[in-house]
Amino acid sequence: PVKAPAVTPPPKVVAQAVPPPPPVAAPPPPVVRAPPGLPQPSGYELERQRRAALARDAGQPGPVATQALPLPPPVVPPAPARAVIAPGILTARTVFDPLPIKALKPAEQTAVRATMDQARQALAASNGPLAEQLFGRVIEGDPGNVAGLLAEAHLGRGRARLLLQNVQPAKEDFDFVVDRRLGPNPMLARAAIERGRLLQAHDALGPAADSFDLAVTADPNNAEGHYERGMLLLRQGNMLSAREALEAAIAHKIDYAEAYAGLGDIYFTQAQFRQAAGAYDFALKVRGDLWLARYARARALYQDQQFEPALQGFQSLIDAPRPPQIGERYDAALYCGAGQALVGKAWTSRSRDDWVLAGLAFDAAGKASAPAAQISRWASLVNLHRKVDSLKVGRLLGGAVATQSGDHSREYMSPPSLDPADACVAYLAG
Repeated sequence: PVKAPAVTPPPKVVAQAVPPPPPVAAPPPPVVRAPPGLPQPSGYELERQRRAALARDAGQPGPVATQALPLPPPVVPPAPARAVIAPGILTARTVFDPLPIKALKPAEQTAVRATMDQARQALAASNGPLAEQLFGRVIEGDPGNVAGLLAEAHLGRGRARLLLQNVQPAKEDFDFVVDRRLGPNPMLARAAIERGRLLQAHDALGPAADSFDLAVTADPNNAEGHYERGMLLLRQGNMLSAREALEAAIAHKIDYAEAYAGLGDIYFTQAQFRQAAGAYDFALKVRGDLWLARYARARALYQDQQFEPALQGFQSLIDAPRPPQIGERYDAALYCGAGQALVGKAWTSRSRDDWVLAGLAFDAAGKASAPAAQISRWASLVNLHRKVDSLKVGRLLGGAVATQSGDHSREYMSPPSLDPADACVAYLAG
């Protein structure tokens, strides 16, 4: 038999493992920049945006708060109770004449009162020219001072002139009411307050104090008079009397936010920073739009070495729009305050990121104003801490003395107690 040739099986093909494709690096998070032609954000703000985007991708809270602190809605104050007319200030000088200066016929009285109603509506609508004209008609008609009509007409015309920036004619209207002691007494108190404000604005502090004293004597229930008197006493450095006056204002108006902020200013001046922050907190619970109270609260928290809340306070003000009366005057102080709070954090956390962000904040502060000596000093501090040993940083601060044992750690463990406003004093003074 013929044997069939053996068939050689085909060689086995060994499958080789295909190497996986190299990982694709995720693109860096986009950085929001302003359109061409508009002011570009500072390096401090760009760094905050980058870190916030990285934190969102990782599902973790960012290292620095970027949102403004939520403030409670403002509390609408209740309608003020009708003030009780107090007895006259100087009985020798008639507080108000109960008899009309000129007897008006009933038709004339009706016309005068109708004109007064129109003038009140124009003043409430901030229509200065119309209010000044209508109150002037009432004064020209010589209505007498029955029910304080003449006093109200001069007070209203003075306020209308203030709307028109006619300061001297407005003061003449307030002087007419105050010098003649026209009443009723609450009307006299309001005229005295308006005159005191004008005198204080022109640094006539003595006559202004007399006007505020007259206001609270004429109407002890006038919380605004007590507040203005207290703030003037604070400006003069009389802390005890200022505190008593502000507490009297709060006693007559329990939700007087400005008075609580004034108490915070007193505590801050006396270096009671924790009490100051508490007073500012209460003021902001009543009125969240008090920008200067928010700024002062952040300063007080920094001085109390509560660096994280202070940093959030400064950054919320940086992110929020400025009121028209504030503008950009405080930009340098805000960036400087944020940088100082970051330095305070870095002293305890030893975080390089905090030092980097602090350096960017001081750079932004320097660009927001003419370079101030203390801003440059802080920027040098940050740069030194990133480049050299901490002993030289402590010596840079100048206020620390090494212990006799040679332990130099205390030279840099505590943050310097410089205030953000002091660091930018050269800019703010201009």
